[in-house]
Amino acid sequence: MEFYSQETVAFILHIINSFKKRYKAAINRNKDNHLKIYHGDGRRQIGATVFVQGRLSKDYNCFSGHLKNADTVIITSYHTLESRHGPQAVKTWCIKKDRFFDTKAKTIPTDFPQSLKGMFELAVFDEAHYLRNNFSGQTLAYTWLEARFNLLLSATPFFNSIRDFSSYTKLLLPACGRDTAHGNNIPALLTAKPGSSEEQYLCSQEFVNNCVFEKGISDMECAVRLRAVIIHLMVRRIKASEIPFRNGHKIGTDIPPSIRRIKEPEFTPAERNIYRDIELTHRRHLFIKDKDHPGRYR
Repeated sequence: MEFYSQETVAFILHIINSFKKRYKAAINRNKDNHLKIYHGDGRRQIGATVFVQGRLSKDYNCFSGHLKNADTVIITSYHTLESRHGPQAVKTWCIKKDRFFDTKAKTIPTDFPQSLKGMFELAVFDEAHYLRNNFSGQTLAYTWLEARFNLLLSATPFFNSIRDFSSYTKLLLPACGRDTAHGNNIPALLTAKPGSSEEQYLCSQEFVNNCVFEKGISDMECAVRLRAVIIHLMVRRIKASEIPFRNGHKIGTDIPPSIRRIKEPEFTPAERNIYRDIELTHRRHLFIKDKDHPGRYR
């Protein structure tokens, strides 16, 4: 009999509440016993095999370590996991146990019965910009999962500013345990080659926290350094992107082309002068020159 380790038997997908009906309908059509919904009022779900009954814990059958559970998919919402496994759930449990718990703690109590630490091989976060607040209950709840691999999906990863990325670092980047890089080493790190020791440090929590978002680093320099990091992490999907399968089917071919309309605003002479003055100051910070095509910007 073959077994997997507990840490490698399940997959969890986090969605926002407004999408839950769409996912539920797809699961009902699929009739796959390995697809489960973890959401909603348990009193209305009795007898429905598509729902996870009760609250998840390490004793749930999909975490048994058996090979048959290796492709289990649990679909939940941000609110559900936060309310059942986040800081407030832990705080309520601690109060009952007459224990103190800091709601902003970086770690979850090891004896918390609903702890799911290390139980998921892969965690996928749809609309991941909902996790842009470093100390929100949602962000802490999902950081506490400590899935082996996290995949963040978002059309707006920088919802407020580039500094939103600081909230994603614990989900995307490992801690390497190295000291802060010296200033004269940073240019070499920014051009690190894949697989090198420099890339390992570049794509670490230490580098991002100490060399990108550290106080005193200008927004422009922060953007340049962060760009060097996300090149190693981000896959950008564009309108022309498609995913081919062996059976000939392609995902993404039915996306309609973008519609582009260019409108020339009418400025008064005074407005045009103000615009030109501002443009000269800020244009260089909004666009980066293309090294291969002088005169072009990205």
